[in-house]
Amino acid sequence: QQQAAPAVHRFKIGKLSGKWKVYDEKNSNNRMITATRGDKVVWSAVGSDAFIQFPDEAIFGVTEASVDSGKEITLTVSPNAKPGRYAYSIFCLKDKQYATGDSPPIIIIK
Repeated sequence: QQQAAPAVHRFKIGKLSGKWKVYDEKNSNNRMITATRGDKVVWSAVGSDAFIQFPDEAIFGVTEASVDSGKEITLTVSPNAKPGRYAYSIFCLKDKQYATGDSPPIIIIK
């Protein structure tokens, strides 16, 4: 049985209606990442440097990451990631505010 190629999930960290949000690059109404082990998640920072904190190192192999404004960071879902629903945090340095997705941002590992 052949494995499907890993998916790439592209999300922006930027302002929508004056509030810092985390949202799907193709559909700003989608604020939840649903990924499987081996998938890549790309966050692009728009308008602020951002610091990302994850509740479990097993998701990506790190508990925190940062991305400069105008840049992107790519993390791969770890083979050790346990299925579940995880809230994570993104702090936007420019306004010293946390970005919300579905308040807080959510990543679901299948």
